[in-house]
Amino acid sequence: MKNSLPFIRENRTYCGTEFMTVNLFQYTEEQQSACRKKRKRREKLTPPKQMNLNDRNQKRYFTELVNANFTEEDIVIHPTYDPKFMPKIEEEDIRNVENFLRRVNYARKKAGLPPMKRIWIPEGGTISKRTGKKTKYHHHIIMSGGLDRDLVESLWKTGKGKKAVSLGFANADRLKPGENGLEILTKYLSKAPRGSRRWRPSKNLTKPERTTNDHKYSNRKLRKLCESGEVYDRTYWEKKYPSFTLAGAAETAIEADAPDEMNGNWRVYAKLRKIVPINRKSGTKSRETRTKMKIALQETG
Repeated sequence: MKNSLPFIRENRTYCGTEFMTVNLFQYTEEQQSACRKKRKRREKLTPPKQMNLNDRNQKRYFTELVNANFTEEDIVIHPTYDPKFMPKIEEEDIRNVENFLRRVNYARKKAGLPPMKRIWIPEGGTISKRTGKKTKYHHHIIMSGGLDRDLVESLWKTGKGKKAVSLGFANADRLKPGENGLEILTKYLSKAPRGSRRWRPSKNLTKPERTTNDHKYSNRKLRKLCESGEVYDRTYWEKKYPSFTLAGAAETAIEADAPDEMNGNWRVYAKLRKIVPINRKSGTKSRETRTKMKIALQETG
């Protein structure tokens, strides 16, 4: 059977209403058929380049998932342990966090709030390559807002009633999205995951929506876009995807990988955000609109 010619696949992922990513890569009918088949048990380790690609794709999805579910109304808390309460085994550590999450949900129920959405990132408990010692257990949890942050921090404890004592320091911060949402936070939180489960999401999260198009780009069109440098042109993306613009500077919003032995064409990953329209009640314009007007005035002045 002849191998079909490779084509360019566009995966468009909507992360809530404000953000979208566009992933362009070469694909074949054989790869598509293989995805539908049951995978065989792997006998060899994944090659380093593929491992790096898998790692990058997981981190990208993490950012997409967080952007689809959390805003400046929500919080991130970083529970740690006092030395005397440092767990000796992982099971004890996990039990402490699960108890904390149950307390938070109980407090939300009492306050008339819906069950929280959350993503829990466990860290520590592994052997440090530098010191050879076991690293300290600690956690990062992105969760729904609505409760007083001091109250949430106070629920990181052990014991009941008057005998309850704090397990350690737990600082809760309001989320602060940037031009690409919460990417700065997700990059920090995915730096040192524990084990194969990098993060532990609640079941009520909204999954990013993905659409696939195999006819929007040709191999020649993608190659020309990258080799000409137009891939970094904000105007190009605004025309291609109306109502969206690059999420930040082109150098950070666009990731373009040149062809190699694994990929016969360029791979492009673009991070886009919704262009904020004019607020007709107040007459204010989006920051980007104001910036464009300022540049235009400078050029004509």
